Amino acid sequence: MKKPLLKQLLAHLLPVLGLASLFIQPVQAQKVQDEIFWTTFHKTPSVTLKPQYATYSVEYDLGNLVMNVSSRPVLQDLTYQKADGDLLLRITAKNLYITHRELNRSNTRNGYEFSYTVNYSGDFGYELRDTKNDKVLATYHKTEGAVNTSAFNNPRDLESYTNNAFVGEKSRQLLESMMQRADFALNSHDYKVGLTLNTMEGTAPAYSDINKATNELKALLASKDPMDKAKVQTLAATWSQHLAHANWEDKKSEINKKIAGALLENLCVASLLTEDYTKLGEYATEYIKRNPGLFSRPLSFASDLSYGGTSQTSEATVSLNRNVPVHKSVYYDDLVADVMPRK
Repeated sequence: MKKPLLKQLLAHLLPVLGLASLFIQPVQAQKVQDEIFWTTFHKTPSVTLKPQYATYSVEYDLGNLVMNVSSRPVLQDLTYQKADGDLLLRITAKNLYITHRELNRSNTRNGYEFSYTVNYSGDFGYELRDTKNDKVLATYHKTEGAVNTSAFNNPRDLESYTNNAFVGEKSRQLLESMMQRADFALNSHDYKVGLTLNTMEGTAPAYSDINKATNELKALLASKDPMDKAKVQTLAATWSQHLAHANWEDKKSEINKKIAGALLENLCVASLLTEDYTKLGEYATEYIKRNPGLFSRPLSFASDLSYGGTSQTSEATVSLNRNVPVHKSVYYDDLVADVMPRK
């Protein structure tokens, strides 16, 4: 009796399929598992001032504006003196003028609200100078920016505010911002931060090696002992070695774009903990370069509300029917720009 046609075909194909399966390699599972760990970020000053310097003075360059300063800047544990300090910290906030304005209109329950998106130019920043040797130790300079004005129910009120009060109010905000930026860069601070660490799901030997380093760093973060920076650097070297084998174009590669991006984030965490801002800038920039596009965001970490550097967004919780900020979100590349002295 003849076999059914289907059974005859299977009888011929199964041996062939079995032989072919010997040459088929299973594709590695390439999933990334991220986890946020909260720890303390001990930010040291960008420049160490003692024992070379003992005193400092402060000057304000406000142009033709008259503004009261809320508090005098503190400079590490140096002694302030009114004039002729070893160091001079000059805070500048002057010459603000509007270069462009664009009208915005939004619907409200009772009608419309009007505001401007304002582009402005000016001279804002700080400079820390060794007065004896006339040497600049740290500096930051801002010459332009954009901001939305307050909203008004009447376009005429908006116009009056923009032409009169806006320049003074924004100049005061920028003065406070420059003082805050100088304090952040030049003094020590402790912040509670949420750092994202990544592990890889899969059976590839590289993933096991990567995860071993990640889990060891997790253990360090969970410990109450002081951070062992040398150990963190050793763990980072493991991630860096695997990142060097990344194939950014091949999705099936063992270290593909997704895995490489996770390694860059781990390396950003390690660089933050060791305060290696040069490498932190390189890793953050590489991530941005490899992830272009409108919906791509730079790598970031969360921080408590006391964080004094540049922050982009705030996480919020609802309390009494209002959104109350609980955390700030900080891009790694913004941190680098804030702390590294520019000359």
